[in-house]
Amino acid sequence: METEELGAVKKKAQPQPPKGKQKYQVLRLQVTEAGQSQLLNTNTKQEHDRITGVFINVDQQNALVGSMLDLSIDDTEIIPEGFEAVLINRTVGVSINDMPYEFEVRARNSKIKLNYKDGAAPGAVYPYTVSVYLRAVDY
Repeated sequence: METEELGAVKKKAQPQPPKGKQKYQVLRLQVTEAGQSQLLNTNTKQEHDRITGVFINVDQQNALVGSMLDLSIDDTEIIPEGFEAVLINRTVGVSINDMPYEFEVRARNSKIKLNYKDGAAPGAVYPYTVSVYLRAVDY
């Protein structure tokens, strides 16, 4: 991403929207108890050419404290082990186009490996759902 200099301050250039038709593939995990780990192995949809971003939404916001996740697609590490889930959580009032953690990997039935570990946060109510949104582009 290019930067534009404004005096002593550097401003990041706005990311250009991906070319092609933008879609989302949604993965959901149900967490039923404190400290639970869940591993999801699945594939990207065949009709998606590239995966270009990810964000999560948790229906029990208190549960995010201490929760971790990691993600790989097409054998490429996207989010490393021990990554705090709260860092890519959906923010109310922000467009979903402005939220994703951005990257680009091949889709077309690529392997997805998602691991989520609940942080056993005080005040969390179980069960709760973790929704992982993969932004895809079809050319």
